[in-house]
Amino acid sequence: MTIDKYNLQLSKFSTELDGEIKEELRTLITTEVDVYATEFRDNGDGTHNKVYKCKVVGSTIVKQGKEKPILGKSKRSASQQVRWAIDDYKTGEDFYQLFMGKLKNNIADVWETLKDK
Repeated sequence: MTIDKYNLQLSKFSTELDGEIKEELRTLITTEVDVYATEFRDNGDGTHNKVYKCKVVGSTIVKQGKEKPILGKSKRSASQQVRWAIDDYKTGEDFYQLFMGKLKNNIADVWETLKDK
């Protein structure tokens, strides 16, 4: 298969900003994403475009000229972020359930291990 173009597609997202955007300035947005799927779109000429479908999962930074960067807060819940982090470590619902069971049954020990890190 011959790839003509590589495209990045972000899922619809919004973020709460800690400051105001100046509409007259060009804006650079940096965000953390996870690729959740890829697809190949046929161009009809023997080539395909590879599309990376992404979901925004972390922080977002908005930069405008020499202005101080504006930070965006993730609208994802902490539990969603933990679930994705676990899935990044090891994929699978069985592992997730095992991990969460051990976490729930050992909260005090986990806290003692992590509190000073």
